[in-house]
Amino acid sequence: MKSPRTISLVLIMAAALAAPALSQKSDSRSRGIQASYDDGKVDGMRVVVLRGEGGKFTPVDPSRQFKKDDQIKIAFEGNFDGYVYVVNVTPHGKKKVLFPHGEMNNNMITADQRYELPTGGFMYFDEEKGLEVLQVIMSRGPIALYDQAVKNSGGILGDTAPSAAAELAMNAKSGVVVPQEKSVGVPGVRSRGLELAPATDNDEKGSTLIANPEKNGKSTRLEKGDVAMFEIRLKHV
Repeated sequence: MKSPRTISLVLIMAAALAAPALSQKSDSRSRGIQASYDDGKVDGMRVVVLRGEGGKFTPVDPSRQFKKDDQIKIAFEGNFDGYVYVVNVTPHGKKKVLFPHGEMNNNMITADQRYELPTGGFMYFDEEKGLEVLQVIMSRGPIALYDQAVKNSGGILGDTAPSAAAELAMNAKSGVVVPQEKSVGVPGVRSRGLELAPATDNDEKGSTLIANPEKNGKSTRLEKGDVAMFEIRLKHV
């Protein structure tokens, strides 16, 4: 009979042996997602979180911790012609459309063109600590709910359900995240899932996300009436 110490060592050795295989599998999956994005066979987006220091903005791992007065930009591009909306959810659950905003004519994006939020400036973290969430919604067409909010109330959508805000606080998972609940809560649209290849520090390409193919294996595009959503969860400590 093995001693507890011996069993522990065996388990540790087994985990160590398994780790490289898991890492290789993850790397292979990420490369596959990036290749699918690059060849344009699947609709998707790339997003980069840029942190300012000394007047220069450089790519950072979005799962890092941010502090009060940290300056950031969000750079993104898509490999399709369509629309992108960015909705900010504060640590206390208040929601506001950041992109487009009142001074923009529209938020239609062109394939392979880079965009920055905000244009010609930056965002910074205030005193409100917690998980700051940017919901990024990609779509083939405009979404009336968000367009009306920008036009009529300066982008303000109101508060999320208390349970949703509580879930974010307890989960506290940061970085670029594909939520398990893929619904964007907008009537009249069909939500599609996404696959993610995450970013690291100094990664110029950033995080790559592509739409899940349909179950029948035929559609790898966002069709009319389809939307897909991911979240950039920034931890403010």
